[in-house]
Amino acid sequence: MAKSNDLIENVADQVSDITKRLTDVSSHMASMVENYDYLLQNQTHVADNHDLVIANQNTIIQNLGIIIHNQTAIIHNQSKIVKNQAYLKTFLFAQVEILTLLTNRPKEEISNEINMFFENAQIEISKGFENPIGEL
Repeated sequence: MAKSNDLIENVADQVSDITKRLTDVSSHMASMVENYDYLLQNQTHVADNHDLVIANQNTIIQNLGIIIHNQTAIIHNQSKIVKNQAYLKTFLFAQVEILTLLTNRPKEEISNEINMFFENAQIEISKGFENPIGEL
């Protein structure tokens, strides 16, 4: 009987060991499932963040299009300004000639008066830009 008791005790120890191992395996599997859930949540967040990055990149591209359009408009306007300055120069020379003929005054004197007029105008304009209307 001692032999059968030893055998039963040995089987009981093996069953206990197997039960412990199964408990450990179950615990590890539960941890794996929990970790897998965290992984899926993180992947969902990554996908959401990726969508935000793409949306931001689309906005940046749209803004770059607007900036390029504005820069093109500025260049176009600058070319018009240069053209208008050339016309103004021509008109000023013509004005000096006409005033010289009408007033019988020296061309240099009239040219100096016109230059002073424009210098004063530039000063007034710069004051206006430094102190916009309504500001002291």
